[in-house]
Amino acid sequence: MAIRTLYKYSYKFIVCIVLVLLIIISYYLTIFKLTFLIKEDSEIIFTIHRGESFNRIIENLSRRVGTKYKPIVSFYGRVHGLTTELKVGEYLLSASDTIADIFTKFSNGDVVVHKLTIVEGWNIYQLFAALADEIPLVKTLDYKNIKLNAALPTISGDIEGSYYPATYYYSYPNTDYEVLTMAKLKMTNVLATIYPQRCHNEYINSSNELIIFASILEKEAGDVQERKKIAGVMINRLKRKMKLDIDATVRYGSTNFSNDISKKELRDKNPYNTYRKQGLPIGAIAFPSESAIYAACNPIIDKYLYYVAMNENQHYFSKNLKEHNKAVAKYIKKVR
Repeated sequence: MAIRTLYKYSYKFIVCIVLVLLIIISYYLTIFKLTFLIKEDSEIIFTIHRGESFNRIIENLSRRVGTKYKPIVSFYGRVHGLTTELKVGEYLLSASDTIADIFTKFSNGDVVVHKLTIVEGWNIYQLFAALADEIPLVKTLDYKNIKLNAALPTISGDIEGSYYPATYYYSYPNTDYEVLTMAKLKMTNVLATIYPQRCHNEYINSSNELIIFASILEKEAGDVQERKKIAGVMINRLKRKMKLDIDATVRYGSTNFSNDISKKELRDKNPYNTYRKQGLPIGAIAFPSESAIYAACNPIIDKYLYYVAMNENQHYFSKNLKEHNKAVAKYIKKVR
């Protein structure tokens, strides 16, 4: 009789304990699913850094959203075994995110993705300026002595022209080196589709020479057909051992990218100045697009030896210096 009574009360006690536990669990699950950490109509970027412990992450998060939430946030992570599952990165946390939502983002690595666009015709100085402005991008390169970054991935050893102009996506903690590696791989792949099988320019004998040639066309014209015609002019001049006399090479050699070219700069004997140097410049002067690369390999060969810009999209082509000088007087005066 006593044993039966004890069993009866023990059973009731166990049932009560289970009910209490279910109520506690339901309560916490409700909190996790209904507690919103971020203030209404707001959002924050929260960063989990490499090497941070679970306690440090929770401490940093509680500082951002309020220390009163620290116990339940920490409890949730430990109960769900997430203390070693949180991924490094930046996370966008909004007012609609519950504690459960936030930990799902952290464990899945649902990080903020940034994009960097390398513009067609940019040079290495413009690219590094853009990289410097990308705050989330981890900086590992020398931004003061740009061309001394010897370890950078390049085409034939020259960082200028080695990175394909396109949009690249990254997330913290990606580095500037990693972004440039993506851009160099893209340039390599684009070159491989054209050179050497589809390249019909006797003055291009390597990928490096192709980039140099194409970079000049990129700066000289925007239209593909115009670029092909300018490529033909360059070939005609190279055949006659005439200097190329291209203003864009003067600008690059003197790092004068905005002001009028001076007579002193035209006379400067730097290895990019095609008014003084025979043949192609020593290296590329910009990042060429695929259309410029294609134009360099598929020139329109005519009898033209000169050209001058009529407007932003068209050029006037001449077969002799007399005709060219007349065109210059006409169109340069019109531009001014």
